[in-house]
Amino acid sequence: MVIEQQITGAIIAGIKELYGADVTASQVQLQKTKKEFKGHLTLVVFPFLRMSKKSPEQTAQEIGEYLKKNCANVIADFNVVKGFLNLSIAPAAWVGLLN
Repeated sequence: MVIEQQITGAIIAGIKELYGADVTASQVQLQKTKKEFKGHLTLVVFPFLRMSKKSPEQTAQEIGEYLKKNCANVIADFNVVKGFLNLSIAPAAWVGLLN
């Protein structure tokens, strides 16, 4: 899916900018958000904790803020639940995918 590839690329760039660490696409774990939480895709942030040297919640918050600022055409909003970053895809991204 093109949207997942865009988000993965933005996450890789964000980890590099925020924490000065290089990660591969295989380290970025995106999955469908569970029904009881708001969002479309969820990023598991635990693999990035040793790079950030921060709590799971703080790491997820920083990555979410980076994505919302630098990938606004794809990410409409985000929320943090423990070590998980739930991402809401922007309506324009879905329209672009359909076109």
